[in-house]
Amino acid sequence: MSLESARQRARLWLLQAKDDLRAARLLEAGGQPAQAWQRQARLLDKLYAPTRYPDALGDELPADVFGPEDAAAALEAATALLDWAGEQLS
Repeated sequence: MSLESARQRARLWLLQAKDDLRAARLLEAGGQPAQAWQRQARLLDKLYAPTRYPDALGDELPADVFGPEDAAAALEAATALLDWAGEQLS
């Protein structure tokens, strides 16, 4: 990776981090109970890297580690989280 490419990726990471912080502050200022979305967010967070990046599980394939029950739980969590977020924005 070239130096310019690394800098561009760092800039994008920083923009995303700033956006994440802004969202966290909005949630905190709104006084919303964390329990309403924390469980779903934690579940989805644990699944993100190993299902997104081929080398995140070492020698194992995501298809060998995760099964239909994991997919169902992720869909349920994502639906609940998106529903909650939609309610907050209404």
